[in-house]
Amino acid sequence: MEWYGKLRKSFFVHNFSQYLLKFLEDKAGLAGRSNSDKWSLFFEKVECWKNRYCISSELVTLYGVNGWYVDFRFSRFKLPDSREYQIEEYAAILLFIDLVNSCDGDAMEFECLKNTEFEEYFQYYDYPVEENAVLSKTQFCDELQHLYNSSFERFQYYVNQPAKQNPNVIEKLELQYPIYINYMDFFRSNIRENSKIVRLNSFGRDEDIWYMVPVNFAVFLIAVREII
Repeated sequence: MEWYGKLRKSFFVHNFSQYLLKFLEDKAGLAGRSNSDKWSLFFEKVECWKNRYCISSELVTLYGVNGWYVDFRFSRFKLPDSREYQIEEYAAILLFIDLVNSCDGDAMEFECLKNTEFEEYFQYYDYPVEENAVLSKTQFCDELQHLYNSSFERFQYYVNQPAKQNPNVIEKLELQYPIYINYMDFFRSNIRENSKIVRLNSFGRDEDIWYMVPVNFAVFLIAVREII
Protein backbone atom coordinates (compact mmCIF):
# COMPACT_ATOMS: atom_id res chain seq x y z
CA MET A 1 0.00 0.00 0.00
CA GLU A 2 1.27 3.48 -0.89
CA TRP A 3 2.09 5.82 2.02
CA TYR A 4 -0.94 8.01 1.39
CA GLY A 5 -3.15 4.93 1.38
CA LYS A 6 -1.92 4.09 4.88
CA LEU A 7 -2.71 7.63 6.03
CA ARG A 8 -6.14 7.44 4.46
CA LYS A 9 -6.85 4.20 6.34
CA SER A 10 -5.75 5.57 9.75
CA PHE A 11 -6.54 9.29 9.44
CA PHE A 12 -9.67 9.48 7.28
CA VAL A 13 -11.90 8.20 10.07
CA HIS A 14 -14.63 9.73 12.23
CA ASN A 15 -12.81 9.18 15.53
CA PHE A 16 -9.28 10.17 14.56
CA SER A 17 -8.66 11.50 18.08
CA GLN A 18 -8.84 7.94 19.41
CA TYR A 19 -5.99 6.89 17.12
CA LEU A 20 -3.88 9.82 18.34
CA LEU A 21 -4.63 9.12 22.01
CA LYS A 22 -3.87 5.41 21.67
CA PHE A 23 -0.57 6.20 19.97
CA LEU A 24 0.37 8.64 22.75
CA GLU A 25 -0.62 6.15 25.41
CA ASP A 26 1.68 3.55 23.87
CA LYS A 27 4.64 5.81 23.07
CA ALA A 28 4.57 8.36 25.89
CA GLY A 29 3.36 6.19 28.79
CA LEU A 30 0.27 8.25 29.60
CA ALA A 31 -1.95 5.49 30.97
CA GLY A 32 -3.11 6.12 34.54
CA ARG A 33 -1.51 9.56 34.77
CA SER A 34 -3.14 12.74 36.04
CA ASN A 35 -4.17 15.40 33.55
CA SER A 36 -1.20 17.66 34.33
CA ASP A 37 1.21 14.72 34.14
CA LYS A 38 -0.19 13.73 30.74
CA TRP A 39 0.49 17.20 29.37
CA SER A 40 3.98 17.29 30.90
CA LEU A 41 4.87 13.90 29.44
CA PHE A 42 3.35 14.92 26.12
CA PHE A 43 5.48 18.08 25.88
CA GLU A 44 8.58 16.14 26.93
CA LYS A 45 8.04 13.42 24.32
CA VAL A 46 7.18 15.88 21.55
CA GLU A 47 10.32 17.88 22.29
CA CYS A 48 12.37 14.71 21.75
CA TRP A 49 10.59 14.04 18.46
CA LYS A 50 11.06 17.66 17.42
CA ASN A 51 14.81 17.54 18.08
CA ARG A 52 15.07 14.32 16.14
CA TYR A 53 12.99 15.09 13.04
CA CYS A 54 12.37 18.82 12.63
CA ILE A 55 14.76 20.53 10.20
CA SER A 56 13.12 23.94 10.06
CA SER A 57 9.85 25.72 10.76
CA GLU A 58 8.76 29.12 9.47
CA LEU A 59 5.57 31.07 10.12
CA VAL A 60 4.20 33.18 7.25
CA THR A 61 1.25 35.47 8.00
CA LEU A 62 -0.94 36.87 5.23
CA TYR A 63 -4.07 38.99 5.24
CA GLY A 64 -7.08 36.82 5.98
CA VAL A 65 -9.06 35.00 3.32
CA ASN A 66 -12.21 35.06 5.48
CA GLY A 67 -11.04 36.75 8.67
CA TRP A 68 -8.30 39.01 10.00
CA TYR A 69 -5.17 37.02 9.22
CA VAL A 70 -4.22 33.57 8.00
CA ASP A 71 -1.08 31.84 9.29
CA PHE A 72 0.88 29.31 7.28
CA ARG A 73 3.50 27.32 9.18
CA PHE A 74 5.90 25.59 6.79
CA SER A 75 7.76 22.86 8.71
CA ARG A 76 10.32 20.57 7.11
CA PHE A 77 11.12 17.16 8.59
CA LYS A 78 13.62 14.36 8.13
CA LEU A 79 12.25 11.09 6.81
CA PRO A 80 11.53 8.48 9.50
CA ASP A 81 13.26 5.19 10.14
CA SER A 82 10.63 2.68 9.03
CA ARG A 83 11.97 0.16 11.54
CA GLU A 84 10.86 2.39 14.43
CA TYR A 85 7.66 4.07 13.21
CA GLN A 86 5.06 3.22 10.61
CA ILE A 87 4.26 6.05 8.22
CA GLU A 88 0.92 6.77 9.91
CA GLU A 89 2.67 6.96 13.30
CA TYR A 90 5.27 9.32 11.86
CA ALA A 91 2.50 11.54 10.44
CA ALA A 92 0.87 11.68 13.89
CA ILE A 93 4.21 12.77 15.35
CA LEU A 94 4.34 15.64 12.86
CA LEU A 95 0.89 16.80 14.00
CA PHE A 96 2.03 16.73 17.63
CA ILE A 97 5.14 18.75 16.79
CA ASP A 98 2.98 21.25 14.93
CA LEU A 99 0.75 21.63 18.00
CA VAL A 100 3.77 22.52 20.14
CA ASN A 101 5.17 24.80 17.43
CA SER A 102 1.84 26.63 17.23
CA CYS A 103 2.35 27.77 20.84
CA ASP A 104 5.44 29.59 19.54
CA GLY A 105 7.19 29.37 22.91
CA ASP A 106 4.43 31.37 24.61
CA ALA A 107 4.21 30.31 28.26
CA MET A 108 0.57 31.40 28.46
CA GLU A 109 -0.31 29.18 25.47
CA PHE A 110 1.34 26.18 27.12
CA GLU A 111 -0.43 26.94 30.39
CA CYS A 112 -3.76 27.17 28.59
CA LEU A 113 -3.20 23.74 27.07
CA LYS A 114 -2.20 22.24 30.42
CA ASN A 115 -5.45 23.50 31.94
CA THR A 116 -7.47 21.71 29.26
CA GLU A 117 -8.72 18.16 29.73
CA PHE A 118 -6.18 16.08 27.82
CA GLU A 119 -8.54 13.63 26.09
CA GLU A 120 -11.10 16.32 25.34
CA TYR A 121 -8.53 18.52 23.63
CA PHE A 122 -7.70 15.90 21.01
CA GLN A 123 -11.33 15.69 19.96
CA TYR A 124 -10.41 18.86 18.08
CA TYR A 125 -8.87 16.55 15.47
CA ASP A 126 -12.19 14.78 14.81
CA TYR A 127 -12.88 16.82 11.68
CA PRO A 128 -15.39 15.54 9.09
CA VAL A 129 -13.94 12.68 7.04
CA GLU A 130 -15.35 14.12 3.81
CA GLU A 131 -13.19 17.24 4.28
CA ASN A 132 -9.96 15.22 3.88
CA ALA A 133 -8.39 14.62 0.49
CA VAL A 134 -5.48 13.05 -1.37
CA LEU A 135 -4.31 15.64 -3.91
CA SER A 136 -2.17 15.56 -7.02
CA LYS A 137 0.73 17.99 -7.34
CA THR A 138 -1.38 20.21 -9.60
CA GLN A 139 -4.35 20.22 -7.21
CA PHE A 140 -2.12 21.05 -4.25
CA CYS A 141 -0.34 23.90 -6.06
CA ASP A 142 -3.69 25.23 -7.25
CA GLU A 143 -4.98 25.30 -3.66
CA LEU A 144 -1.93 27.24 -2.46
CA GLN A 145 -2.32 29.65 -5.36
CA HIS A 146 -6.02 30.12 -4.64
CA LEU A 147 -5.31 30.96 -0.99
CA TYR A 148 -2.66 33.45 -2.09
CA ASN A 149 -4.93 35.09 -4.66
CA SER A 150 -7.86 35.36 -2.23
CA SER A 151 -5.68 36.83 0.51
CA PHE A 152 -3.82 39.26 -1.74
CA GLU A 153 -7.05 40.56 -3.29
CA ARG A 154 -8.47 41.37 0.15
CA PHE A 155 -5.14 42.87 1.24
CA GLN A 156 -5.11 45.22 -1.75
CA TYR A 157 -8.66 46.28 -0.93
CA TYR A 158 -7.55 47.02 2.66
CA VAL A 159 -4.51 49.01 1.52
CA ASN A 160 -6.52 51.11 -0.94
CA GLN A 161 -9.28 52.12 1.44
CA PRO A 162 -9.65 55.93 1.72
CA ALA A 163 -9.64 55.75 5.50
CA LYS A 164 -6.18 55.72 7.08
CA GLN A 165 -4.91 52.16 7.57
CA ASN A 166 -2.31 50.85 10.00
CA PRO A 167 1.07 51.36 8.21
CA ASN A 168 2.85 48.89 10.48
CA VAL A 169 0.42 46.11 9.52
CA ILE A 170 0.76 46.95 5.83
CA GLU A 171 4.55 47.00 6.01
CA LYS A 172 4.70 43.65 7.81
CA LEU A 173 2.29 41.90 5.45
CA GLU A 174 3.99 43.27 2.35
CA LEU A 175 7.14 41.43 3.42
CA GLN A 176 5.27 38.16 3.91
CA TYR A 177 3.79 37.68 0.43
CA PRO A 178 7.19 37.21 -1.32
CA ILE A 179 8.11 34.54 1.24
CA TYR A 180 4.87 32.68 0.48
CA ILE A 181 5.59 32.94 -3.26
CA ASN A 182 9.04 31.44 -2.68
CA TYR A 183 7.44 28.42 -1.02
CA MET A 184 4.99 28.00 -3.91
CA ASP A 185 7.90 28.11 -6.37
CA PHE A 186 9.83 25.61 -4.26
CA PHE A 187 6.98 23.10 -4.27
CA ARG A 188 6.39 23.46 -8.00
CA SER A 189 10.06 22.67 -8.58
CA ASN A 190 10.62 19.94 -5.97
CA ILE A 191 7.45 17.86 -5.86
CA ARG A 192 7.50 15.02 -8.35
CA GLU A 193 4.76 15.03 -10.95
CA ASN A 194 3.29 11.71 -9.75
CA SER A 195 3.47 12.59 -6.03
CA LYS A 196 0.42 12.67 -3.79
CA ILE A 197 -0.25 15.22 -1.06
CA VAL A 198 -2.51 14.42 1.89
CA ARG A 199 -4.77 17.20 3.15
CA LEU A 200 -6.45 16.92 6.53
CA ASN A 201 -9.60 19.02 6.82
CA SER A 202 -10.46 21.75 4.30
CA PHE A 203 -10.15 25.51 4.23
CA GLY A 204 -13.12 27.73 4.91
CA ARG A 205 -14.01 26.26 8.30
CA ASP A 206 -13.03 27.82 11.63
CA GLU A 207 -10.46 25.07 12.14
CA ASP A 208 -6.89 24.18 11.21
CA ILE A 209 -5.95 22.28 8.09
CA TRP A 210 -2.72 20.47 7.28
CA TYR A 211 -0.93 19.41 4.11
CA MET A 212 1.60 16.57 4.22
CA VAL A 213 3.92 17.10 1.29
CA PRO A 214 6.72 14.72 0.24
CA VAL A 215 9.78 16.33 -1.36
CA ASN A 216 13.26 14.97 -2.01
CA PHE A 217 14.56 13.33 1.17
CA ALA A 218 12.13 15.25 3.40
CA VAL A 219 8.50 15.86 4.26
CA PHE A 220 6.79 19.22 4.69
CA LEU A 221 3.86 19.73 7.03
CA ILE A 222 2.00 22.92 6.18
CA ALA A 223 -0.42 24.05 8.88
CA VAL A 224 -2.99 26.67 7.89
CA ARG A 225 -4.81 28.61 10.62
CA GLU A 226 -7.08 31.58 10.04
CA ILE A 227 -7.88 34.12 12.74
CA ILE A 228 -11.56 34.86 12.26
